[in-house]
Amino acid sequence: MTDPMADLDQTPVTGLNVWVIGINYAPDKVGIAPYTTQMSEYLAQRGANVAVTTGIPYYPAYEVDPEYKRTISRTETINGVAVRRLRHTVPRQMTALRRVLHELSFLLHASLRQPPFEPDVIVAVTPALSGAVAATRWAKKLSCPLVVVFQDLVGPGVLQSGIAGGGKFSLLAARLEKRVVKAAADVVVLHLGFSGYIRGYIRRYGQAAERLHIIRNWSYALPAETPRDKVRAELGWGEETVVLYGGNIGLKMDMENVIEAGRLAEQRGIPVRFVLLGDGNQRAMLEDLARGVSTVQFVDPRYGSGFPDALAAADILLINERPSMDNMSLPSKLTYYFHSGNPVLAAVADAGTTAQEIELADAGVVIEPGDPELLLETVSTMAADPQERARMGANGKAFAEKQYDKAAILGHYERVILGAVGGPRAQG
Repeated sequence: MTDPMADLDQTPVTGLNVWVIGINYAPDKVGIAPYTTQMSEYLAQRGANVAVTTGIPYYPAYEVDPEYKRTISRTETINGVAVRRLRHTVPRQMTALRRVLHELSFLLHASLRQPPFEPDVIVAVTPALSGAVAATRWAKKLSCPLVVVFQDLVGPGVLQSGIAGGGKFSLLAARLEKRVVKAAADVVVLHLGFSGYIRGYIRRYGQAAERLHIIRNWSYALPAETPRDKVRAELGWGEETVVLYGGNIGLKMDMENVIEAGRLAEQRGIPVRFVLLGDGNQRAMLEDLARGVSTVQFVDPRYGSGFPDALAAADILLINERPSMDNMSLPSKLTYYFHSGNPVLAAVADAGTTAQEIELADAGVVIEPGDPELLLETVSTMAADPQERARMGANGKAFAEKQYDKAAILGHYERVILGAVGGPRAQG
């Protein structure tokens, strides 16, 4: 694999018109939005003319940001990037039909609004898949190269995440993903585990293997700033083992499993606290389910240094997914989990991308999902071995510093974009 930073100074994107299309953007602070935002701002800093077509801020709470409650369409400039926001539906509870309406409303607006300028290249970020479909339409109409970034795989994701009535939508999404891949000049995926799914489409259409690029997400987390004891006191944590999940509380996380593990810990008098830090369309239901369980705590989202402060103050960092989840996503939370210096406990499919990344970093323990007894037993085992926890935490930190380097990763994206418009093609 070639150095992604090589030749950047000789072939900058200065003067290139880059049109980015994706539903999530700042001020959304978690999930996909920070990556699309920081990539766009980086390209602008490198001299490109960057315009973004995006949705209204709503994630992860699935509630429209109060500043944009009445917004149908708005254009604003943020850190040198022209950002056009378009209205779309925001389902508080996700079903297949509501997901379709969510996607279609953004697709309709993104397809009908005229481009901000004549683009040299279009960069589409999916999900939502609708942005990539709109980008495909515009790339064909404008005879413009298209780069598609798959943050998640929507086709298998809908089927695996347990969305009610998702089977038909999964098939439709998979067909649209094939269409998008066929139209793209270059395709980016986050992990080797994604590549088999996408590479099959590339081979099917007789396209060159060099079109597929594996580029990890970088870590955008700030370092912890507040002493550990102070954070624990602020959050009401004592001497118990704190197992913290931080991020979107959605359907695919299967947090019922965690709440049941907390209920078992309470019944058996095991000194463990399961903390769910964040928001999402499943939080209200889960709070009702956990009512009266003293070993389960919900904490509102913390931004800035507040989030890494909480990660560093915990003892074990948790990822929990439905047993059906496989190679459709790589949680962005891993990047800042690893940076925290704490070990990761992942109740996930052992052949999936999350398990592969944790095992590659040797930064935690992977167990079968959907088993609260096993989850609690593993927490107890990890709690009893602080030296092993420290070893895994140190491994994760070292892995993150090497593999999630922001400058190198953004440089790789620049090379991919340059290759799509006829410059030197990035490899790997």
